[in-house]
Amino acid sequence: MEIKLKAPNFIVLGGHKCGTSSLHFYLNQHPDIFMPERKGTDILSHINTLAWESRDVKNLERYQNLFADKKENQIAGEVSSVYFKKERVCQTIKNLFEDVKLLMILRNPVDRAWSNFNVVNTNNTNSKNFNVLENPRMLAKGNYSQYIKMYCENFPDQEIKFLIFEKMVNKQHQQAFFADLFNFLEIDSNFQPDTNVIMRKGGTRTNSSFKKAVFRNNKIRLALGTLLKPFTNSEQRRLLSIKAQNMLTKKVKLAPELRQELINYYREDIFKLQDLIQQDLSHWLR
Repeated sequence: MEIKLKAPNFIVLGGHKCGTSSLHFYLNQHPDIFMPERKGTDILSHINTLAWESRDVKNLERYQNLFADKKENQIAGEVSSVYFKKERVCQTIKNLFEDVKLLMILRNPVDRAWSNFNVVNTNNTNSKNFNVLENPRMLAKGNYSQYIKMYCENFPDQEIKFLIFEKMVNKQHQQAFFADLFNFLEIDSNFQPDTNVIMRKGGTRTNSSFKKAVFRNNKIRLALGTLLKPFTNSEQRRLLSIKAQNMLTKKVKLAPELRQELINYYREDIFKLQDLIQQDLSHWLR
């Protein structure tokens, strides 16, 4: 059974805590792009193109329905942090699509690991409790080169674009970052999304009485929502909630000695990655 899909036109692949949620939000702002409402449906993980079964066909129909509302003048895309590491998904994308572009967003693996740790340990504010040797599965998520190599061996160079997380979040680099990205997608490269909202910002919530009142008291949350409802739509209220959470999220610095230990751990893989993507990543080693 051979099927070649025309939508989506691009797929964003990225590791966990590499900015995929924010990138989905930014891409969705571009008038020439259609994105599914939800990021990370990960339906391609449940399709096996090598041994088609009825459930694969149903999942394929579900997948195509994600893009049913795409306008004729738009390109379609989806974002996942799950596809990146799965060999079967790589083959599924290769087998299913006639012409698809891949965007891969990568983050300094040291910061990715630390951000991942803070998500798991939301109340921990002491970086000395982060023992790198006790988190092998968490650390392995930052060894990108093996997954990049897998995709590079299955897709032509002109269909893959490597994005660096630090450039996306740095105000000085954002204009060039998005212009380059949209140029790769062959759409209006002058458009600049609003990047003031950070989705799923990493860190630790501040222990303020306001935080406890707003985020632990459902009645207060509902009252605030009711108060804002006449003046805002649901999307605006959602963004206001995210901004409030971001304001109450405190970045916790990684202890210098642990940062150096992590740099040493990832050093060899960073060198391999540099060669694969042909970009200077020396700033990750500093």
